[in-house]
Amino acid sequence: MMDSALETRLRDLLDKNEIHEVLLRYCRGVDRGDRELILGSFHPDATIDAGKGKVKPAVVADNAAKSDHVRTHLYANSLVELDGDWAFGETYFLAFHAEDRSGTQFIRTRSSRAIDQFERRDGAWKIAKRVVADDWSRVDQVLEAAAGVPVTGRRSREDAVYRIREDPSL
Repeated sequence: MMDSALETRLRDLLDKNEIHEVLLRYCRGVDRGDRELILGSFHPDATIDAGKGKVKPAVVADNAAKSDHVRTHLYANSLVELDGDWAFGETYFLAFHAEDRSGTQFIRTRSSRAIDQFERRDGAWKIAKRVVADDWSRVDQVLEAAAGVPVTGRRSREDAVYRIREDPSL
């Protein structure tokens, strides 16, 4: 029989891992333009405040899905504090957004933090409230793209991350 202190520690590890996977699914959703993956990271009544007031996850999901801007999010330091079926998290991230402005390419680089309230409801951890705090941000014109580098990432279900799951022979 396992002692209760060890059982509690193991449960905490499993809960933190589930929360970590919520964060990573959100990143994939935003970077691939996958509306359903983004929505699946939040409870239906969740709110997100990225500095322009609170919005529902559907607004973020719709914007990500319709945008053709290439995005990459890299989640880094993440501290999660558990309290039963509630958790507080602060996760640092770097985000790179490529965009075309009248034929000129730009890259926005952000160093930000996702400050989240997670809740476990019906056995599933999801984000209930999110505040995004930019610590710094910059926009740079792309003077030269790397030559000979094939661009294979897609902002759709055509991306390799989806295709290889459907056809492992790829």
